[in-house]
Amino acid sequence: MLGIFLVLLYLYINLTRLPLPEGGGKAAGIEAIFSIYGWGAERFDSPNSVAVGPEGDIYVSDTGNHRIVVFDQDGGFKSSIGEKAADPTDQPKKGPLLLPLGLAVADDGTLYVASMERSLVLVYDAGGRLKKQISVEKPIDLTIREDELFVSTAGPIFVYSLDGEKKQEWGGKGRRLGAFEYPNGLAHDDEGHLFVSDTQNSRIQILDDQGALIGSTGEPPDSLNDADRMFGLNMGLALDDSQRVYIVDAFRHSIHVFDHEGNKLGEFGEQGELEGRLNYPSGIVYLGGEKFAVADKWNDRIQVLRVRLPETEEATVPKTESLYPYLFLALLGLLLAFLFWRRWRLAKAAARRSREATV
Repeated sequence: MLGIFLVLLYLYINLTRLPLPEGGGKAAGIEAIFSIYGWGAERFDSPNSVAVGPEGDIYVSDTGNHRIVVFDQDGGFKSSIGEKAADPTDQPKKGPLLLPLGLAVADDGTLYVASMERSLVLVYDAGGRLKKQISVEKPIDLTIREDELFVSTAGPIFVYSLDGEKKQEWGGKGRRLGAFEYPNGLAHDDEGHLFVSDTQNSRIQILDDQGALIGSTGEPPDSLNDADRMFGLNMGLALDDSQRVYIVDAFRHSIHVFDHEGNKLGEFGEQGELEGRLNYPSGIVYLGGEKFAVADKWNDRIQVLRVRLPETEEATVPKTESLYPYLFLALLGLLLAFLFWRRWRLAKAAARRSREATV
């Protein structure tokens, strides 16, 4: 009898459970696609920043090697600018490219490189030839919108023409709103608003096309140990086609995601050397779809990742009425009928034996 009951219980569980949602979902988080460690025998040394060109090429600021390296969309090597001297004291002889940080690529392939050590923004043509040097005090990151170049520094943000003419200066150095402390990430949304990863103030600030503050998320911490700080160390910043904001966090080895209004959608990542894990990431650029290239600095690589966000809509289950519960009830009825019949037969046999014993 116990065996029959267990069989019926198994049937009930498997026949009456709800079907799986249609389409199935993928887990939110980071999915590694491929990594770039260099090319041939050449290897990166602390790559700080990454940018994308008009044809989808990936530009890498190979900081420790004093060079810029260009790869195609699949990670194949295309070209490089600059080289590392065998003797560090000879590095100035190798040209003006010294410890490059931020990168930006114009629609015509012109490359802009921030050299904080030299207080220069270097301008190269699409063939990698040096065209111009723009003097900027301690440049950190760069971004381009239409015909303007935006340069973050230890304090203010400068706006230049693509020819290197200084046009505006926004903000200054400090903790107040509208001021900055070593901002390491710049990116524009579709409306021309500038999003600034205000690194040492542990916040994101948003400026309109005239440099006026129109929004912010986070606030300056009391110290690096402040438990209420929004970020460990917010560095590079990128926006996707849906205007969501992605920020790499060097101290948390993660990627924060916000919607366009500043609501946090998630934080993904953990420290490690395996594919998909991060070790002091410092730069990020959007490649399209769910794909991003991340400068995984202390892992000496560029990772191309897919960042999956949590589902925002509940999966639907088909609302077709199932016959399985009725089938179970029918089986249960048959079982009860069998039990009553068997009990009646046993009782009848016992009565017969009792009469035979009294004769």
